[in-house]
Amino acid sequence: MIGTYVLARLAFPQRRKVGLVAMAVVAFNPQFLLVASGVNNDNLVTPLVTLGLCLLLQIWQDGLSTRRAVGLGVLTGLAGLSKLSGWGLLGFAGLVTLAMIVRAKSIQGGFVRTAILIPIVSLLIAGWWFRHNWQLYGDPTALRPMLELVGTRDASPIQPLFETGWMFRSFWGQIPCSFYPPAFYAFYGVFTALSLGGLAWSWRRLQSSERGMVAILGGWFLVIVVSWIRWDVITPAPGGRLIFPALPALALLMALGMGESTRGRLKYGNSIVIGLLALLAWWTAMRTFPNFFAPPPRYPDARAIHPDHPLDATLGESIQVLGYDVVLDNDAGSEPTLDVTLYWQARAPIIEDYVMALQLVSPVPGDTTLRWNYNSWPGRGNYPTSAWQPGEVIADHYHFRLPEADFPTQAWDVHVALYRRETGKRLPIQVSGMDVGNRLVLARLRIPGVQPLCLEEGRMISEVRFGEAIALTHAVVIPQQDGSRVELCWKALQPLATDYTVFVHLLEPSGVLVATGDGPPMQGAFPTSMWRSGDIVLDVHRLTPVSGIEEHSRRIAIGLYNPEDGSRLPAYVGDVPVPDAAVQVWPDHP
Repeated sequence: MIGTYVLARLAFPQRRKVGLVAMAVVAFNPQFLLVASGVNNDNLVTPLVTLGLCLLLQIWQDGLSTRRAVGLGVLTGLAGLSKLSGWGLLGFAGLVTLAMIVRAKSIQGGFVRTAILIPIVSLLIAGWWFRHNWQLYGDPTALRPMLELVGTRDASPIQPLFETGWMFRSFWGQIPCSFYPPAFYAFYGVFTALSLGGLAWSWRRLQSSERGMVAILGGWFLVIVVSWIRWDVITPAPGGRLIFPALPALALLMALGMGESTRGRLKYGNSIVIGLLALLAWWTAMRTFPNFFAPPPRYPDARAIHPDHPLDATLGESIQVLGYDVVLDNDAGSEPTLDVTLYWQARAPIIEDYVMALQLVSPVPGDTTLRWNYNSWPGRGNYPTSAWQPGEVIADHYHFRLPEADFPTQAWDVHVALYRRETGKRLPIQVSGMDVGNRLVLARLRIPGVQPLCLEEGRMISEVRFGEAIALTHAVVIPQQDGSRVELCWKALQPLATDYTVFVHLLEPSGVLVATGDGPPMQGAFPTSMWRSGDIVLDVHRLTPVSGIEEHSRRIAIGLYNPEDGSRLPAYVGDVPVPDAAVQVWPDHP
């Protein structure tokens, strides 16, 4: 807060109330309060970059000196050690000094020599850290081992645009793994719109020096936003706390805009704004913090619990899972929410603090793709395993709002595991005395996603229907060196109770089967029993090459069968039954 006020006095010395409102935006941001109540690197990088911005404003206004360059280098190095986004201060300092050269319309050797001190000093402060990471991980930033732990994604650069709503809400306030009521965000939405709208409306009334300050503060905000976009593309990270290094700068811009919006329209406008921010922060703190830091409910024995799914699972030597509850809320028009309750019991004293991992993992055998990943000590971090008492039962409840992700609608398995924080090694698991590996599969859930795109050139000429439940809308066969890629697009017409397998047969002219690409839809990622009316499913199968068959004589036919008894779903082209329920999709299809 102090850094925010100092920044305000440097940027807008003639507007004393701007500093007070900006301090309120920072001090009464419910999410900032929540993050500040814990131990994390956000609490260090934010004040460091704020002090760095103060120095940058002084440099812009009064010129670059050796003392200021060294100070900015020290702050940049410390901010970079705190968090990688802190290194954005170094690049931004370069942009500001470049702008100073352009403004002066000349380059002085002394200025350049002094400016070079900023990166030199920052690297002297943090160079040992890069060297240590290179020796330990082969990666100077240590990002690679972190991404191996949290998971990666290869998202489009525009993917963060679809997650700005999540980022905005979690910037102002987020209950751990959930959100506040919509009215909470409506207030901050109106507040943000009035603030930034007032800033844009009053731009012409600002003095030229104030416009320069707005440009610098806005530029720093954009640097942090770009840093967030880059990180969110690499791994799902829509959390608003990643914007906190720019919070003081953004608070100043919002305070300036809000002052312009209320000037001449609302008496005591600044005082009212500060009061509303403080009141909402107090409400969220009283509602959230007691529950956030409270341990989970505990019971003397198993007779006090009634899990939906009783279980006899043992993790390691001393930890049991007596049961679990898993509920997915998939109401249309809202993000899906996941409720998980785990009923733990310690059979003996535990000296280690194991980390719990809750994950949504692809159900395809051998595929470790993560849809979502949550890691914490049990009890939302408030009841580590070393504090568990032998015999007591712990009802460990979580409520998650699942973020948007670039996956189609499909099934995902809910996994739970315990692992050692230092090594990442998971505890072995037994269920009813049988070894099941190192992760416990709780449930398989259908989670909505994006609709896949089907190749238009593969659209079926006539309607192909399997029973009354499934239609084949597209079929494309793409010859490749290692065989043929068969892309099918299905449309669900009615729910099915059976998990059907797709058969893809390569046939000789005589009808003799010579190769198959059978398998469940999406390799098992989306069983037909989970399909709902209107679902579009892009399903890919592969056929291995077969020697001795002429290209023009090949024939590929597809269909669906019940793997339990081999019975096929009857196929129809229009109202005409297809022999053997095998629809030819290459070289010609209906």
